[in-house]
Amino acid sequence: MATASGRQTTGDCECCERVDVVITTMHGNVSMCDACIALEVAATAAIKTVEDSRRMDESIEVKQDVWNAATVPFIELKAAIDNNPTIPADQKDYALVKEAAARIDKMSAAIFAAEAEIMKLKNERHAWLTNTQQTASKLRSDIRAQFKQV
Repeated sequence: MATASGRQTTGDCECCERVDVVITTMHGNVSMCDACIALEVAATAAIKTVEDSRRMDESIEVKQDVWNAATVPFIELKAAIDNNPTIPADQKDYALVKEAAARIDKMSAAIFAAEAEIMKLKNERHAWLTNTQQTASKLRSDIRAQFKQV
């Protein structure tokens, strides 16, 4: 049995059924074998990757950000989920699709908002263009030539 936090010795793992193996005291007083520690580390890393991905997705607000956003790539998210031992093997694809669908929804909302803003600017520009053209049509032809692009 482990005698101090983080020290290795031989004993029984409290997280699995392994006995008389090298164990390390973790989390204050839990004796864990190397295999269980590796599973915990992998699960923690996978969970952190998914959480980081979600946090980055929340920062996406405008269309420009969608293409330039520093989001976790699909392949990295897939690897994190595949390496997460807390997700059953038959649920890994489901978990990946669920995370991807949430990201797609967030990006779609950002794109919709950006397109609405662009449409607002186009409508405002059209109003200015129409009014300017009507007013320019009243100018003398030599002056009106200066505004041909309008």
